[in-house]
Amino acid sequence: MMKHLTLRNVLSAFALFILWSCSDENSATQVENMKFDFSNAKGVFLAPGSNTKSTENTSNKIFKITEDGYVLEVQIEDENGKDVTSKQVPIDIRVMSENYIDILFESGEYLVRLSDGAAFSFDGATPKVRKPFPEYNGEEFSSNGNEIIYITENDELIALDVVNPNSLSFKLLSASGDKVDSFCADSDGNVIYSSYDDGDNRVLRYRNASNGFELLPGTYQNIHTHFWTDPDDNNIFFFNSDNNYIQKINTTPFTVNNFGNKEPLGGMYTHNLLKIKNKNRVIAISSDEYIYDLYNNNQDVRSILITAFGLKSLKFGAASDNYYYVIGLNDTGKANLLKIDPTDDSYEVLINGSYDISKLDVSPNDEIIFNALSMADGKNVIGEIDPSGNINIIDETINSQVTVLERIN
Repeated sequence: MMKHLTLRNVLSAFALFILWSCSDENSATQVENMKFDFSNAKGVFLAPGSNTKSTENTSNKIFKITEDGYVLEVQIEDENGKDVTSKQVPIDIRVMSENYIDILFESGEYLVRLSDGAAFSFDGATPKVRKPFPEYNGEEFSSNGNEIIYITENDELIALDVVNPNSLSFKLLSASGDKVDSFCADSDGNVIYSSYDDGDNRVLRYRNASNGFELLPGTYQNIHTHFWTDPDDNNIFFFNSDNNYIQKINTTPFTVNNFGNKEPLGGMYTHNLLKIKNKNRVIAISSDEYIYDLYNNNQDVRSILITAFGLKSLKFGAASDNYYYVIGLNDTGKANLLKIDPTDDSYEVLINGSYDISKLDVSPNDEIIFNALSMADGKNVIGEIDPSGNINIIDETINSQVTVLERIN
């Protein structure tokens, strides 16, 4: 499972200094007085606690979407089973892997295990809202199945080992002095990252799983360098802004080669990078008029004009294992949600102007959850779309757009 989103503070600089001055590997502490109820949840979101029956502007609360289609507030209990939900004000949420979710509160940050609701803390954590990224340059966290979670924190790249549920540990991966801003990791633990070195020079580094480092081409302009892996996370690719070509990293022996038909892609500014595993495709949703087909069986790298799908602008996208979905405006200015088959670019319009979607996530088997403004009555709603395209609105009581909306499974 690979997520392309930003992670905020997990470890403070002070805590890192103390822990890493002693060892490369360190552990997290289970919080005995806090347990979260994510049972029967298939999605999670943040929204103000007020509803349509009240005009009071209350603080954010954590809500879960259950498997049977209900929206419930996530309950938090202490070690004695006492409800302490109202004492916690959430700021941000990140689903980090199939069994871990990161929650930032005003009072601190916790890594929560979804299977039993157990919470873990990293002493000295400092609350910090996610950094806004107008374009996708790489990851700021990803996961290697259920075993390793990679994160950037305080400009350093960290591997968090969650194999042992009772003893989480973490390890520094980036080179000393490097200030990492984005990265990509493959299934073998090889990583590529963009950073400033201790001389404040832009660098693009590769570190293989055996700990050796390589300096990669395209370093001085790599604010526009994008990293990704193939759908199975076996190989790392990056867009070299020096020559405007996609390049593939081969691990043994280490080489960097142009990939595919070697056609330049220009600036390739992208909002989302999507993997469609059953179609063996990697798709990039741009911030302009293009969708990029970056990886396919024919190694035919393509730039696709969005006018081919009846759109004049794009907002963002998401993907299942079979299709990818884009939200944008059509020629008449209506908000559309499209379901696109990457093998032949055929598409289906799932929503045509009835809802203006602000948040959306998709399961591997094409079950969609979304937050949108209903154009019929102006309500903010939480809805579902099944694989056949049937829309079901499950909540109309929220007064504003949700802050975060993500699927859990």
